[in-house]
Amino acid sequence: MKIKMKKIILVVTIVTTASDLAAQGKVTVTIEDVESDRGYVYFNVFQSDDGFPNEWNKVYKQQKLKAKEGEVSYTFNELPFGTYAISIAHDENGNGEVDTNFVGFPKEPVGASNQTGFGKPSFNRSRFELSPSNASILLKMNFLN
Repeated sequence: MKIKMKKIILVVTIVTTASDLAAQGKVTVTIEDVESDRGYVYFNVFQSDDGFPNEWNKVYKQQKLKAKEGEVSYTFNELPFGTYAISIAHDENGNGEVDTNFVGFPKEPVGASNQTGFGKPSFNRSRFELSPSNASILLKMNFLN
């Protein structure tokens, strides 16, 4: 009797894992026009407006890569389907934050998904939907500075 119970639990675990993987997609973010190899490029995925775009302690997922002049890409795999917004930053001096001037404007290059102009991006304007119909999204972003 105990052997059959263990087999049933194993089957349930496999089915649950397989269905969880089916409800996920991926987002590839490509940053164009990286001006230098100095510092790091940050890719920040937010699930809500809480902290968007620059409170990095509130990101859902983050990736930090060594900056490379030209183009830098990163793919977030296994993201659950849902609504997201992405912010990017080139931390040129490597201090782990975006430096700002006395008014609060970024002194280092920044950007956000769906950002088309200057000004602080909002989660609402920057959001996109990751769903079964678009389980793989490519975002090409330029820095605003």
